[in-house]
Amino acid sequence: MRYILQILVIFTTINFLYGCQPQNFNVEDENEIIIQHTDSSFVTVAEALQLRDTIVTVKGYIAGCIEGNSISKANFNPPFNKESNLIITDTKEETTPENCLPIQLTANSANRKALNLVSHPENYHKMILLRGKLEKYFSRSGIKKITAYRLLEGDIPNGQERYPDVWVAAEESDRNK
Repeated sequence: MRYILQILVIFTTINFLYGCQPQNFNVEDENEIIIQHTDSSFVTVAEALQLRDTIVTVKGYIAGCIEGNSISKANFNPPFNKESNLIITDTKEETTPENCLPIQLTANSANRKALNLVSHPENYHKMILLRGKLEKYFSRSGIKKITAYRLLEGDIPNGQERYPDVWVAAEESDRNK
């Protein structure tokens, strides 16, 4: 509970500084937190690649995974063989590794179980909203700690800068890794 209150204070401060409304947290059970956002913006993959050491919500398409130790080993076509990461892009058609944002899926985490393309090939080319801290990952900006995500069934029109009201947040154990 203490960790949740610390996160709430941090998110509220960040949102206040950037002109967004505060976030509300509802604990549904001890393993899942539902976050309700009132009016917040997301960044594109291209914008996220220019940032580091900041918490963002990024919108993109799940385009594949990295099957080696560098972004140049990005695999954009099924079947996929790595559970430990995803790459997201601004468009479904993107296949240039330099235009991809790598996302770490921590070992034994709920995020990995739900999002990896080995177990869930149906997630390929789905639109996703991810919240987390941009850090150095595969020698570039990437998200190493997902704090919340939302798989979307349809596209968000380009002019629309609001994201869905309800997200599934990472488990407490996922956020601490």
